[in-house]
Amino acid sequence: PHSILGGNIIPLRAALPDMAEIKIDAGLAKRVRQGYQPCWEEVAGGVPEHDYDGEGFVKLVADDELVAILKLRGKKRGGPGVVQIERVFS
Repeated sequence: PHSILGGNIIPLRAALPDMAEIKIDAGLAKRVRQGYQPCWEEVAGGVPEHDYDGEGFVKLVADDELVAILKLRGKKRGGPGVVQIERVFS
């Protein structure tokens, strides 16, 4: 059947093109979707190198799909960075 919307729907990941991304593996993505809160060390390897000394939002992505939106608070004065899940997508 012909759809009214046709090809006009874009994937969630593409809806936020200016937001930085952190790529994770499928195992961590599954855990996040089941309610797991990742720690800084689990996502820090994928944190874009631009300024996260303050706060910023990033997309958590696995297998080209949007998994979650995270709020990152970077390391300050040698303390650990903080990861807070804002929204999870299934």
